[in-house]
Amino acid sequence: MVGGGSLRPRQAGVVGQPVAAPDVALLPHVRPPPRVPRRKARPDPLFAGRLQRLHEVRQAVGPPPSRGHRARTPRRPSRCARQGPRGARPDDRALRPPDGSAMVSFEQHDSSPATSPPLRVWRTRGLDRRQLEQMLIAHRTALATGCGVLKRDTRTAVTRVPCRDAWACVKEYRRSGPLDTLKELLRGSRARRAWRGAALLARKGVSAPEALALFRQGGSAFLVTRYVDGAAPLNRLIAERFGGQLSADELQAKRRLVRRLAAWLRGVHDLGIYHDDWSAKNFLAAEQRDEWVFYLLDFESLSARKPLTRRRRAKNLAQLADLPRGVTRTDKMRFLVAYAAGDRTRTRGRFPREILRLGRRRSDARERRRRGRP
Repeated sequence: MVGGGSLRPRQAGVVGQPVAAPDVALLPHVRPPPRVPRRKARPDPLFAGRLQRLHEVRQAVGPPPSRGHRARTPRRPSRCARQGPRGARPDDRALRPPDGSAMVSFEQHDSSPATSPPLRVWRTRGLDRRQLEQMLIAHRTALATGCGVLKRDTRTAVTRVPCRDAWACVKEYRRSGPLDTLKELLRGSRARRAWRGAALLARKGVSAPEALALFRQGGSAFLVTRYVDGAAPLNRLIAERFGGQLSADELQAKRRLVRRLAAWLRGVHDLGIYHDDWSAKNFLAAEQRDEWVFYLLDFESLSARKPLTRRRRAKNLAQLADLPRGVTRTDKMRFLVAYAAGDRTRTRGRFPREILRLGRRRSDARERRRRGRP
């Protein structure tokens, strides 16, 4: 007796039997969840057919190669390489013209005007289409061989080519990316702006190479100008001729160059002509009978702004002050005095300080580019 109750022995066979759970429906506080009938998936009649066709294809082709197989299958040649132009054999590396006179190589055939994009002539002065095509072929040849190349970068290429009984310069304007395409849509083609700039200089009487033709082929535009004999870029002329120890005659020649250049540039500014890149490489200089003659280049950077503001004048002079060796501080002071032509506002006050400030900023930017910094 424990706790007032009696202990009863368990019946045999009751120890291992589970106790029955109470009926949930009989409990008042428990509600059974409703039963939702499962929706049977409908068989896709097309899927079985696709599997059957895939199985048949694999049986016909065979098992795929193992992953350890690294040997690449030879690339199938293109249709042009298999057939060749006009039904030629694949092994033939030359073509025979219809008359059967001579054999023409693939390179010559590709560079011929017949297979090149059509030539679209915008402006021309005394040059026909055939002459322009010949000058374009000479331009391509000069770029390929490196003979006669005056300038080459990602956006432009300038070469010297024969034109009749003289020489001409062909300047190619290239598109280096989507930004150039957007600029052409907003501001117009650089070649067209160069043609308008050359016409502006001709109307104002500023010495510059004469523009002869303007045309386009494919994604590049071309400007043809007359080649100036005996002239050299101003930066190269100063570095090569006045860079070392000078004699008395050479010293006088350099001083004449500085005075004449200052007077000529002051006249260009007084005409209301603004150049966005007034650096020494965009000027040609030639000495004729103890006198210096200058020619302006890079016509696409020209604009007519009259009157020219003090800041734009200072910016151009700061760009020109970035000259190579051969120009001293005394030469720069002589240049500024000759440019002022008696105007004290150009030699005192804010104007010379603005030139120094812009020149210092330009030199700092050049130093950062040289070191690879933004």
